[in-house]
Amino acid sequence: MPTERGLDEQHHADEIIAEIERRFAATLGEEAYAQLRHALMTITDPAASGALPRPVDAD
Repeated sequence: MPTERGLDEQHHADEIIAEIERRFAATLGEEAYAQLRHALMTITDPAASGALPRPVDAD
């Protein structure tokens, strides 16, 4: 379970990332930035992005 300090750090990091994303969207435009995010998600987690089907559990 995260400590109060850990939660504060996570919140601060989320604010920083949100600001970076706002700047990227302002520079590229909302649609281009959405496409960039999708491309990056596809590279880092193809199943989550919908590029590949999720594996079926082999129970």
